[in-house]
Parts: sequence; C-alpha cells; structure tokens
Amino acid sequence: MAILKKEYEISIWNEYLDSTGKKVESKGAIIGAHDMTYLGRAINPNLRREMKGTNTLTFDMVDRFFDSEKGEFVKNEFIDMLYNEQKIKLHYKDDWYEFYIKNINENRTSEKITKSFECTDSFIEELSRTGYGITFDEELNNSVNELGDFSSED
Repeated sequence: MAILKKEYEISIWNEYLDSTGKKVESKGAIIGAHDMTYLGRAINPNLRREMKGTNTLTFDMVDRFFDSEKGEFVKNEFIDMLYNEQKIKLHYKDDWYEFYIKNINENRTSEKITKSFECTDSFIEELSRTGYGITFDEELNNSVNELGDFSSED
C-alpha cells in the first residue's frame, strides 16, 4: 500500500552499547516524510503487508539531484548512510515499524541514478536468531521429550 497520502516518517536508527553494556538506539536522520521537501528524500515509499503477518518496506532515493540554490548537481547526503542491515523505522498511522535493509538495487538512466531499497521486518530477524522455524515432532524424534537427559552422571 502506498503511504504517500497519509502522515508518515522514515528514519535511520543507530544501535550501540552504552558504558553499562545496555543496547541503546538513537535516531540518525529522517530520510523521508509526508511533509519533507528535501529533494534527496525517500520517494515512492510502499508498505506491503504479507499474508503471513510480515511487513516489507520499499522506497527509492536519487543519488544526485539539482540544487537550484547552488545551480549544480549535488550528491544526496542520505545515500552513504544506507547500507545492508541498517535499521530503518517507519512511523505510520500512529504505529512504529522496525525494518532492516536487505536489498539495494541501482537503476541507471542517462539522466539519473536511483537506488531502490527493500527492507524486511526486524522481528523476523530477531526470531531467526532464537530458533524460528524449528519444528519439534515426535515422528522426527526431535521433540523435547525425545532429546534425552543431559545431566552428567559420569
């Protein structure tokens, strides 16, 4: 669903560990919004909700654009901030969605270079680290009861 007609914000988020070892997030930059006029902003944002409950966010950005105040083409300052596995958040309809960039494609024409970004839900990433997709089944002899006793009696 195209989100252009509603209020939205797409932003870059950075994660780091503080002095106590706790994970902290901070907003790096807003790269797209319904009221943003910067010519290097994220364009064509699209939030796709899948049947299986996951979300995908796609958007495009131009590599360079003409700055009428300078009278020349300038590099988009956001392009270097976006890379694979960069955390992106979307604020849309009073909800926050977390994504990670998974795919970046470059489209070249004689006039401009446009990069397309595809982002997937962050919760899929988190679940896959903790056993998402593991099936316990007695027929496979891998159920919790079948794993055996791991106490050491040697």
